[in-house]
Amino acid sequence: MNVLVTGAAGFIGSHVAETLLARGDTVTGLDNFNDYYSPARKRANAALLTTHPRFTLREADVRDADGMEHVCAQGAFDVIIHLAAMAGVRYSIEHAPLYVDVNVRGTVNLLEAARKTGTPHFVFASTSSVYGRTDRLPFKEDDHLGRPLAP
Repeated sequence: MNVLVTGAAGFIGSHVAETLLARGDTVTGLDNFNDYYSPARKRANAALLTTHPRFTLREADVRDADGMEHVCAQGAFDVIIHLAAMAGVRYSIEHAPLYVDVNVRGTVNLLEAARKTGTPHFVFASTSSVYGRTDRLPFKEDDHLGRPLAP
């Protein structure tokens, strides 16, 4: 498969990309290398991935709708795995407009790019914070979402 992984330089994204490459997929990794946590760590993750012949790195921001459409049109992806997001509960409360911009508008931009370019599959990963405080583990998709930890 030909896969776009957003947030590919982050901890989860880089491991997803590695797993996809190991099973024989072609991966385009997209990341904006923001400074919420160490850009150097993310660049190190990306550097390891770029040693693989079936990996391509695109430095771009999901908030750029035209850029996302361009990436998707060039890639002709079978699936987009969307992991790019601003993380952190406390920071999300202090910087809510930024979180809406990246996490909501960025996701909408990718969904629109996928629709316009005919990408047949879209996988969206969220955060366990939507489940709130609970002793019941593991979380399930059909669990009640009454009191999320962050806006």
